[in-house]
Amino acid sequence: MAMMDLSSYLGWAFLSSFITLANVMAAIGGLLYVASISMTTVIPLRIAAIASAFFFLCYGQSSMALSDHIGDTIMRAPLLGLAAVAAAVSRLDRDRLGATA
Repeated sequence: MAMMDLSSYLGWAFLSSFITLANVMAAIGGLLYVASISMTTVIPLRIAAIASAFFFLCYGQSSMALSDHIGDTIMRAPLLGLAAVAAAVSRLDRDRLGATA
């Protein structure tokens, strides 16, 4: 059996072709998502979730410019609003409970 030459796939020119604005936005969104699910306090968790949803929405917009897929944008736009509302409710609950305790 002949060995395959993979050196052309492991070079910087090939690997850097995957670094696009859409992929960078998705990577940041993914890292913020992992950060948000590993947090123990609610307010920083909500802020990280909002930032994650924002970067995933930017990913959807960037990838939509590259293709005709609108599904990511349709899915992520309400998520950003829901994360913002959840953060506001968490903040109001914390202030209300802090005032009575």
